[in-house]
Amino acid sequence: MTVSFAYFGCDRVDVGDWKKNPTSNPSSANLPQVLQDLQDIANLPDKPDKVFLCGDIVANYRNDDGTVLKGQLAALQEAIGNLSAAKSLPIVAFPGNHELNQKKDGDKVPNLLTDTIWTDWLDKSPFSPGVWNGPTPTSDPEDKLANDQSKLNMSFVVKGVKFIVLNTDARTTEIDEKTNATKVAWIPAHWAAKEIATAETNTGVNSVVILGHRNLIDPDSVKGDSPIDPGQAGVLLNAIKAC
Repeated sequence: MTVSFAYFGCDRVDVGDWKKNPTSNPSSANLPQVLQDLQDIANLPDKPDKVFLCGDIVANYRNDDGTVLKGQLAALQEAIGNLSAAKSLPIVAFPGNHELNQKKDGDKVPNLLTDTIWTDWLDKSPFSPGVWNGPTPTSDPEDKLANDQSKLNMSFVVKGVKFIVLNTDARTTEIDEKTNATKVAWIPAHWAAKEIATAETNTGVNSVVILGHRNLIDPDSVKGDSPIDPGQAGVLLNAIKAC
């Protein structure tokens, strides 16, 4: 028994370009690319068991009350939700930094208001995973979460493969000294480590796949674009190495 999945994202247009004429494309997504990707996947002789839209699907990054994100997500769903290719695929969406953060005074910082906008939209959209089992500040205090992340992180098993989906911009109470705001690029690494350990003892799980928007890199040896917070990355890497 084999499992296959498709994974793509970062399909938003440039923020500056979108702001020039937002009414021409309310979703801010690169719709020709998204539609073609979905059609190509739907045309595969064997459809994947899951299709992941992996964040930065829309442009957002606005310093507002989440109104822009709400409009973009609604327009995105209208553009692709009724597409026959999309309807035929088991799509799961999760956010990236463009959905959840904002630019303020030149810095990229959290926008706490966008978490609820994202989860409310996802819960009612056809791109919901249908499972809400992520961490909370109470369930996983080691991760120093600032709010409920149970609908922004998730895990589920498909044909013996455990998928662990991480919000790589989870809200934390940790302060970034450079911005004086709470850190971005945070993940619930201790929660993920427990999910990995649980999979190791589950005879019904043969493999583990960890998905997230930002890059997981070894902070001691690799420099990369938009990496996960080095401290949390180290926790997750150690859990992976222990498998």
